[in-house]
Amino acid sequence: MSLATFFIAAMVSLVTTVIFFAINGLILKYVAGWLDLGDDSFRTAYTVSAYAAIVSYVLSLIPSLFASLFLTVGRIVALFINGIFIIVNAIVFIWLIRKFYEVKWPDALKTWGILFIVNIVLGLIVGLVVGVLATAFAFGAARFA
Repeated sequence: MSLATFFIAAMVSLVTTVIFFAINGLILKYVAGWLDLGDDSFRTAYTVSAYAAIVSYVLSLIPSLFASLFLTVGRIVALFINGIFIIVNAIVFIWLIRKFYEVKWPDALKTWGILFIVNIVLGLIVGLVVGVLATAFAFGAARFA
């Protein structure tokens, strides 16, 4: 049972990682051009996005494993680990932007900040759309029950 939970969490995390890889690469390309970082190519944007996606996916597996193996205590530990990994993931992403775009820390931080805000807004929009569709589907299914 617990390994099945981990497998489902890993698959969901993989799907969301792939989606945000595509979105982050596109957004990063345009933010790099807007902020005049010098290199606004799709190649650099998607390279940074790929490395960040890999790190994010690997980090997301660790709390999921704790939660699925150790149940209640594991979920509490996973909550704290997730909080730490969010910070680690942000630092890695900012460092990748700094390294690949060859900019100073303030510019890398500004680029990541814009990317973060756009991701929050897009996440809210996608969440609302999925929520509305799920609710409509549930009410539609209930009508025929």
